[in-house]
Amino acid sequence: MKYRLKLSLLVGLLLCSLNLVSAQQPAGSSDAAAASRAQQVRPTGGGDGFVSLLADDSLAGWHGDNPHTTAKASADERDQAIADQQAEFAAHWRVERGELINDGHGPYATTDKDYGDIELLVDYRTVPLADSGIYLRGTPQIQIWDTTEAGGKWDRHADRGSGGLFNNRHTEPGQLPLVLADKPFGEWNHFRIIQIGSRTWVELNHKLVVDGAIMENYWDKERLAPLPPTGPIHLQTHGGEIRWRNLAVREIDSDEAISRLRGDDAKFGFTSLFNGQDLSGWQGAVDDYEVVDGAIVCKPDKGGNLFTTEKYDDFVVRLEFKLPPAGNNGLAIRYPGSGRAAYDGMCELQVIDNVHEKNAQRLDPRQVHGSVYGVAAAHRGYLRPTGQWNYQEVTVQGSTIKVELNGTVILNTDVSQITKFKDDLAHPGLGLKRGYFGFAGHKDPVMFRNIAIKPLPISGPVAEAKEGGKVVIPQPIFHASFDDTTDANLSTGDGRLRIASSIDRQELLDDITLARISIAKGAGRYGDALRFAAKTKEMVFYEGSEIGYRSQDWSGSVSVWLKLDPNKDLEPGFCDPLQITERAWNDAAFFVDFDKELPRDFRLGVFADLKAWNPQEIDWEKIPVAERPMVVVKYPPFSSKDWTHVCFTWSDVNSTQGLTSQSDLYLNGQHHGTYQRPLKFTWDPQQAAIMLGLNYIGLMDDLMVFPVALTAPQVTQLFQHPVGGMHRN
Repeated sequence: MKYRLKLSLLVGLLLCSLNLVSAQQPAGSSDAAAASRAQQVRPTGGGDGFVSLLADDSLAGWHGDNPHTTAKASADERDQAIADQQAEFAAHWRVERGELINDGHGPYATTDKDYGDIELLVDYRTVPLADSGIYLRGTPQIQIWDTTEAGGKWDRHADRGSGGLFNNRHTEPGQLPLVLADKPFGEWNHFRIIQIGSRTWVELNHKLVVDGAIMENYWDKERLAPLPPTGPIHLQTHGGEIRWRNLAVREIDSDEAISRLRGDDAKFGFTSLFNGQDLSGWQGAVDDYEVVDGAIVCKPDKGGNLFTTEKYDDFVVRLEFKLPPAGNNGLAIRYPGSGRAAYDGMCELQVIDNVHEKNAQRLDPRQVHGSVYGVAAAHRGYLRPTGQWNYQEVTVQGSTIKVELNGTVILNTDVSQITKFKDDLAHPGLGLKRGYFGFAGHKDPVMFRNIAIKPLPISGPVAEAKEGGKVVIPQPIFHASFDDTTDANLSTGDGRLRIASSIDRQELLDDITLARISIAKGAGRYGDALRFAAKTKEMVFYEGSEIGYRSQDWSGSVSVWLKLDPNKDLEPGFCDPLQITERAWNDAAFFVDFDKELPRDFRLGVFADLKAWNPQEIDWEKIPVAERPMVVVKYPPFSSKDWTHVCFTWSDVNSTQGLTSQSDLYLNGQHHGTYQRPLKFTWDPQQAAIMLGLNYIGLMDDLMVFPVALTAPQVTQLFQHPVGGMHRN
C-alpha cells in the first residue's frame, strides 16, 4: 500500500500544478446524496455504514492505473509502471461539484484502498459511442454500454443492456444482463452492486440485472483461478466523456455475507442435518463431540469420525464453521462407516487454519483448507480471520467435487482424473459412489452449525455412462427437430403433431396448417424451427404416449430450445410453451410457463394428482406462494436474439418404495431449482398430451424426451453440444 500513498501525494501535486482542483463542494454534496440513497436501498438488517469515495472536490483517495498496462510490467517494475501513469491521470480526470469527470482518455480512476466484500453505490452519465465499466478487486468488469444501434456494438450484445459481467465466458451466468435497464443519454443511471467473494449482484436503475453470478477472473485465461480476495475499484474510461457521482461503499461483515449467500435453505431444497441441540441423526464418535451454543464441536484432544445415519449419492451440503487458532478438522465425503475418511471414504475435504504459523509453511498444497486431502489442492486466501464464522457449500456429483468458500469457488475438480497423490499413498475409496457425510476430527474444537443437505438426482447405468472420460447423453425416446416438418424424427408413437379446436382436445381438426404455426426455414439452431406467430385458441400437441409414462417408478426429462423476449413478444396473460397432462394444468401435470406479470418469471410446474396435492381444492390464489408445487426463476435469460435451452427432469414419480420424487429445472445448462415431494400421477397415456405453444409467440426447436432423469453434467453437455440436433435422422 506504500506506493498508493505516494501516488496520492503525487496526484495531488499534479492537480495543483494544473489548477484542476475546484472550489469547495456546495450544500447537497455527494456525501449527503450517497447517504440518502444508501438509506433507500440498504439490505434488510444492514445499517448505513456507507463511506463516500469522493470526500471533497479533489481526487484524494484515487490514483490512475490502467491494469492492462500495469499487468505487462514485471513485479519489480509494477510501482514505477503505475507512477508513470499519474501525470496522464491528472490531465484527464477532475472533480467538479461532486462529480468525478473523465474526458474519455487516460488511465482508469483507481481507489487507493483495496476492498473485499462490499456494497457499492454509483451514479454515472455518459455520451453516445462511449463505453465504460467498473472493475471490482482489480478485475474487469461490470459493463457500461452505448446500447443504441448507432453505438455499433450490437455484435457484442450491447443491445442487451449494461450491468452484465462482460468478461465472463458466454456460457456462464451473469455475462449478459437479465433485463435492459439503461436510461436514455443525458440521464443519470444508478448502480447498486453487491459482491461477496466472487458472487455478484447488480441492480441498474433499481432493476436486477445480475443475480448472484460468479464473476470470473479475467486475468486467468482459463477462468479457473477465482477473483483475488481483495483489490481496488477501477472506473474505466473508453472512448467518450463519462461522469460519476454519489460514489459510496459499504464493507460487508461475515454475518451479513453468510445470510445473503445462504438465503432460505427450504426454498432451495435443503434439509437440515442438525437440530442445534443434540447429536440426533448422527453416529460414530458421538462421545468425542458435543453441542455448544448451537454448534457441533469436536472436544479438545478428541477426534474420530462423526457421520450421518443416512447415506448419500450425489448431493450439495452447506454449513458454517469457525476455526480456533491452528484448528484442524475435515468433511468426510461418502464415508463407508469405518476406516479413514481420507483414504477409505471417497475423500476428506480439509477444514484447517492454514494461515497460522504452525501450519502455513509445513502443509502440502493438497492439505490446505478446502483441498481433497492428499489429492487435489484448493486455492488459498479465502478463509475469514480465526474466530469468525465461514460459510461453505460443497457439491459432490459423480467423481467431481466443488467447494465454494465464502462466495468463492476454491476447488472444482474431477478426482477420477487424478493419478498422483501426496506421499504416493493410495486412496482406495476415491471411486465410492455412495456413503455417509460427516466430520473427521483432529483433536481441535472446530465448530460447525446450520448444516443442511440437498440430494441431487442420479440416474441408472445408461445415464452414468462415459466414453473416453466424456459425459454421454442417453438416447431420447422422442425428438422433433422441426426440420421441414412438424412430425417427429424419433417417436414411440406415430409422431404426428395434431391440432384440436381448443385445449380440451375434444374436437380434432384435419389440417395442421394454421396461419400462426409454421416451419420457419433456416431460423432454427441448426436448420429450421417451429414458429408461433400469434395467440390462438387452437391447440397443437403430440400424443401423451410419447412421454414414456410409467405407472411405477417413473423418471424422465424434457429438453427444448426457445427463442423469444417474453416481456416484449407475448400478449397479456399466462403463456405455456409446454404443458404435459391428461386432464388439466393443475392435475397430474408438468408444464413450463411465463407468468403474466412483467417482468415475467419463468416457472416449472410439478403437479401430482389434484386429489393428492390439493384434496380440499383450495383456490389457487389462496395457496401461499411458498407452498405451490413450482420452481420459479426470476429474470430468466430469454432473448429474441439468442436461443435459450430449457430442460426439466423428474425421478421416482409413482415410487413403489415410498421415495420422494425430485424435479429439477435447468436453463442454459445452469440448475435453477428443485421441487421435492412424493408424486402420484395416474394417467391414461393415450389420453394425455404434450401440448405446445399455449399463448406462445416465438420460435421453438429440438424438442426431446428422455426415459431417465438427466444428471446436471448431462444437461450441461446437452446445452453445449456442438451440433445441437445430435439425434436427427
